[in-house]
Amino acid sequence: MKSLYIVALISILSTAITAQDTPYGLCSDRAETYQKRYENYGQASDLVCYQKALEREMSGTQKFNCPNSAQYYQTAYENSGNSSDLVCYQQALERELH
Repeated sequence: MKSLYIVALISILSTAITAQDTPYGLCSDRAETYQKRYENYGQASDLVCYQKALEREMSGTQKFNCPNSAQYYQTAYENSGNSSDLVCYQQALERELH
């Protein structure tokens, strides 16, 4: 359930956070790093960086090793809530649709 809360917050913040740089720097780590830190410590800086990193990863400009099916990553995301599974779900889905 906490991951649903995070996704809801991300959609609220997505319109407010548009610049590449943030008050917390460039947020160059993987989205999952910031996701875990936010879940553990609840700091706004980690939520902002999670949003920016997730936007970057979901944009499709950065490819990840996602060899499994879209269904596999969908199930993994539903079970774990890890953003890396969400990114791989999107990439696998795009691959399967083409």
